[in-house]
Amino acid sequence: MPETVTAIGYSAVVNDALPASTDRHAASGAPSRDARRFEFVWLGATFVVLTALAFLFPANGDDWAWGSSIGIDRLNSFFADYNGRNVANLVVLALTRLPWIAPIAVSATVTAMLFLILDISRNRTVWGYAVTTALLLAMPVTLWRQTISWLSGFTNYTLSALLLLVFIRAVQRDWQREAEPRRRVPRMVGIILLGFLAGQFMENVTIFFVIASIVSLITQLVRKRRASLDAWGWVIGFLLGAVAMFSNGAYRRALGGGTASYQHTGLHGAIPKLLDVISRNAVVDNLILDVVLAGAVILLGVLVARRRGLRRALVPLVLIALFLVTAVPLHEAESAMVVPTSWRRVAGVSALLLIASLVAIAFVVSPRRRPLFLGCIGTVLLLIAPLAIVSPIGPRLFLVVYCVTLILTNILLQESADVLTSVSMAGLSAVAAAAALGLLVAYFAVYGTISIAAAHRLETIRAAVAAGETSVAVPRLPFHAYVHVPDPIPGVWGDRYKLYYGLPSTLTITLSK
Repeated sequence: MPETVTAIGYSAVVNDALPASTDRHAASGAPSRDARRFEFVWLGATFVVLTALAFLFPANGDDWAWGSSIGIDRLNSFFADYNGRNVANLVVLALTRLPWIAPIAVSATVTAMLFLILDISRNRTVWGYAVTTALLLAMPVTLWRQTISWLSGFTNYTLSALLLLVFIRAVQRDWQREAEPRRRVPRMVGIILLGFLAGQFMENVTIFFVIASIVSLITQLVRKRRASLDAWGWVIGFLLGAVAMFSNGAYRRALGGGTASYQHTGLHGAIPKLLDVISRNAVVDNLILDVVLAGAVILLGVLVARRRGLRRALVPLVLIALFLVTAVPLHEAESAMVVPTSWRRVAGVSALLLIASLVAIAFVVSPRRRPLFLGCIGTVLLLIAPLAIVSPIGPRLFLVVYCVTLILTNILLQESADVLTSVSMAGLSAVAAAAALGLLVAYFAVYGTISIAAAHRLETIRAAVAAGETSVAVPRLPFHAYVHVPDPIPGVWGDRYKLYYGLPSTLTITLSK
């Protein structure tokens, strides 16, 4: 059957017939019955294990604010002049008060993201699950602690990443459908509602939603001379969500040159920011993913060169080699020392080399995968562009980019898997599964230690309060790099910690090593 693939962002839609296959499931992109059994077991085990891990994450940072009277005060004003992430704010208010539900929500979201990444890239295979799971667990610690182990970060950045993946998959299905589904109007109403809610999580993702949905709608009108009700629903929902978000006074103050909450905007320094902090967070800091992605480009390039000649793959191979030469030393230098500002611009060069190599390799990617591949590149660019005018910028803003890059990696590995033997892919699966298991063991060891220390610290403080003491000395949490704000530092964090746990505001908490 012909398959229509939608490339969201910068790529148009094309119709290509899938290669002939005697396996109906392989031709449709759906897994076989045995593969579905494996998938059910893998996803189920992932959910259970991550739920157990998430129960070890301590409340930290802004969790102490959202889970206390500060969160209620923000709700009473309905987040006026705070931010327009209304739905995300409501979710974090609920989850910080439901400690038994929050870990399940975290685990379910990450598990759903894993499935969607593979479903979008049509790689719901054993090796696809093994590699993608390992790479999700291998994200930089700074990204992990701000989006997975920090509940306040999770509700903004991880949920928005999930919603972006849902949207991409929904648009794919819409383009593959030849006729409108039954119950069209109720379906459209549901899509409008989902789009409205999804548009109130993260600013740059909301901007992407609006632009991408309009591009998809226009493309349908041009290519098919009509647009589906789904396409209209996404546009209407995202536009309504964007209006609800950006009508918040925080953004008017930010655009006016003032400081809105903890962020402000401005064109000044946008280019240096793109070449430095944005390129580092979007590309250079993701060392393990970078190496795997580069390896996929090199592997595909070598296979193409053997079949069609070196000239066909020379450009992407040279570009990806230059990328590795610049990105890996810069990453290691930043880990070992403070890199001079002038050197940090190398991150921008490295990011441009990676983008150029991906665009170049796209011309040897099979036509049926190429639109999605180019669309993902465009999606990355569209997601990071608005960040050039926002300050400050943290790693948590780039989880969506990490997820889209995982789709690119899966597409490239699929291209190579079409040529490689089953033994090679089985070996890759074994290595990736072992890596994922090792990372999980390490996470349980780290967060188990942190959880015990956090509980003991709180018991010590409460015992001191019960004894009538006005000050108490407690140790800092171990493995502090794995927690966004691990300690009740004197000042705002100390005050929020005391408020969250119902401790006297006059209590002095001193942190010892």
